[in-house]
Amino acid sequence: MIIVLALMVQLIIPPDFIFKSVRPDFILIISVVIGLTWGVKYGTGFGFAAGLLQDLFLGGMFGIFTVIKTFTGGLSGFLEGIIFKEKIIYPPVIIFAMTIIHESLVILLSEKLIFTINYYSALKLIILPEAILNAIIGFFIYYLYFKLTHSGGSYYE
Repeated sequence: MIIVLALMVQLIIPPDFIFKSVRPDFILIISVVIGLTWGVKYGTGFGFAAGLLQDLFLGGMFGIFTVIKTFTGGLSGFLEGIIFKEKIIYPPVIIFAMTIIHESLVILLSEKLIFTINYYSALKLIILPEAILNAIIGFFIYYLYFKLTHSGGSYYE
């Protein structure tokens, strides 16, 4: 349910809504939040399901988002035991880094993009603004998700 909602919101927002030619990747943000909150198993599973639905709805080279979202969800799930969940400054930083990793992998795994795109220009004009936007949105999503799922004291009590 949340994957379909995130995909719909992601598709509804125009690319020039906040930054020029950049739109937030809600599916990536939620995959990272799930991984950071619940661990590798849930992060990988959610990333797989979200990437598969994104591949189905967006078309293009089938399977690329499934692989990348599975990887980023699992990698963020690996960090679940390392960070303190109450420190809400860590998730935006991790979302920022995961966005850079995600977009770099999209370029590397796409035949059309790897030979036709200048990585430095893409990094400066698309990837970093998207990473900043995802980190800002991810801060609020993580905060709300954490408060809804872990209300009532410290997570480690």
